[in-house]
Amino acid sequence: MKGSRNSRRKIKRWTLQQFDKAFDLTRLDFNKRMAPARHKPKLTGVIAAAIIYGVLLMLGNIGISNGAIDQETLAKMSWVIMVPSSAIGIFVYMLVSNRRQYDVLQDMKAYIALIEKDGGLFWRFEPLVQLLLPDNGLAAQMVEGSRVGDMNQLYPEDYGLSVHALYKALGDTGNREIPEDIEKALIENFTNKT
Repeated sequence: MKGSRNSRRKIKRWTLQQFDKAFDLTRLDFNKRMAPARHKPKLTGVIAAAIIYGVLLMLGNIGISNGAIDQETLAKMSWVIMVPSSAIGIFVYMLVSNRRQYDVLQDMKAYIALIEKDGGLFWRFEPLVQLLLPDNGLAAQMVEGSRVGDMNQLYPEDYGLSVHALYKALGDTGNREIPEDIEKALIENFTNKT
């Protein structure tokens, strides 16, 4: 009995070692990678809106100095010119934000393609996904995509979430033992190269 318990602890340690060897968890953490640049797009959008508003207000002042409009009309129009400047500011914010996300997602996609190229990797943890994350449909979808090698199913952000969820669930098992059939299936998955 004691030997069986030690064996099951070893399989948990072995699985965590396989995880650490296989996945660079910091590279797969989309939210953490996006955090340092999260405020830059907002600032860029506000600056763009301020520049557009300033240019339109300056054009209004030129119109007053040329006598094309009076001051009362410019005062009323100053509220109206906030709309296009705000719309342009929001557009710039979304453009800069999506551009930053694109770079991170492309890096994650290249990394996932690298680790999934030789017969897949995440599907090898399927017995643990079924045991520890039975209600996580996203992880099950990533396992299936990894098994068939379909990179279109492996959306980088979802893949990273699934890997982190499994790693957290594996670390939070405490004294709970991994059943023997799961242990055998894991070992078989890792020895099987196809």
